[in-house]
Amino acid sequence: MPSHRDREDQPTVELSVTFTGRETELAYEISDGDGVLHWIPISQTVETHRKGSSGTIVIYEWIAKKKGLI
Repeated sequence: MPSHRDREDQPTVELSVTFTGRETELAYEISDGDGVLHWIPISQTVETHRKGSSGTIVIYEWIAKKKGLI
């Protein structure tokens, strides 16, 4: 997985995910490669790239670790 650094110099990671279509004003739900569902706070997301339900997200490394995504 590529690693990035955002403008605040906090480490980020890019992850391939499936977007479930469930979303609130504060978070969106994704499925990881194992089919496990996770709610990701929009505030912890640097970028999203969607093509249908598939795509990638760039999120802060600490939240990815906390959610067990890396």
